[in-house]
Formats: sequence, C-alpha cells, structure tokens
Amino acid sequence: MKDNKKAIAAFENLAKTLPDSTDVEYTLGSLYLANGDFDKARAQFTAILKADPKNIKALWQMGTLEYQQENFEAALEPLNRG
Repeated sequence: MKDNKKAIAAFENLAKTLPDSTDVEYTLGSLYLANGDFDKARAQFTAILKADPKNIKALWQMGTLEYQQENFEAALEPLNRG
C-alpha cells in the first residue's frame, strides 16, 4: 500500500496482459502522475483519449497534468472539453 513503484510495476505487467483495458491504462497513468513521471502519464492519457476522445476521467487527468506542470492555459483545453 502506498508503494507507487511496486504498483506501477504491477500495472505495467497487467497492461501487457490486458492491452485494451481503459481502466488499467487510466490507473497506470494516474500512478505515473502521482509519481511525477509526466511524460509517461501524458502518453497513457493520450492513448485513452485517442480511443475515446470524450473519456471524462482522462480529460480531467490531462488538465491536472498540465496544471501541475504550470501550463495553465494548456490545462484549460481538456477541462473545457470535459
């Protein structure tokens, strides 16, 4: 519990087993974001939005990601789409 590194490793393995699972991709992206790995988080949420451009959770996390990187204008775009 609360060990993001182990959780990331577990979800990366799970993502290999279930490559089309939006829930797994979302959780993995959220873990990357919590761990400060913004590039990997962006890649996860972008993949989700490519498959489902209206995925509200992924849009919200993309806004959060941009906000945490102090890209305030860029944060508004996915939040407004949501």
